Amino acid sequence: MTKQSPSWRTVVRRLAVGLGGFLLLAAMVAPPYGVHRKRDTYQCSTCLSMRDVFQWRIGNWASRSAPLSLQREQVVDSMTFKQFTPRPHVHDWRFAQGSPYYWFGTQWGGCALGAGRHRNELGELAERWTDEFNDFVSRKLTTGSITTNQLYEALTSPRRWRDDTKTPTFAQARAKQLVEEFFKEP
Repeated sequence: MTKQSPSWRTVVRRLAVGLGGFLLLAAMVAPPYGVHRKRDTYQCSTCLSMRDVFQWRIGNWASRSAPLSLQREQVVDSMTFKQFTPRPHVHDWRFAQGSPYYWFGTQWGGCALGAGRHRNELGELAERWTDEFNDFVSRKLTTGSITTNQLYEALTSPRRWRDDTKTPTFAQARAKQLVEEFFKEP
């Protein structure tokens, strides 16, 4: 018995299913509607620690998407938290940034910025925690020119003014003064 060739309808159906499957697969991995790894970053407003929340999702990152995995969290304690934050401490997480990563989580795809990402200059210096800054802080604490609580307040004071007066708070002024003193030292 000889084998019959498939009818033209069967061929068209197979092509349509194959093409549809290819388009579905392409849509699943191609930005901006495909599978992406979402990363949301938060910063504690009271100790400057960072928290990243990762999750695999499918759909448009900017509007609607559906989860494909459970969320995974990673918390990185800041130097401010390790050295100066009074205990017990409850984190006050503020949204700092969100980003999608396409092509199997390797290609950055944009970002959304939040207000929680701002640190003052003294806080930035503390998080880099160089030997010079460590010596500077140790000297200030040892001589009693600043207390641990005053340093903590200066480290975590907001970068921007909270009201329209543009008058810095005492902690903001102290932070600015400490930064100026640090950079004046030989």
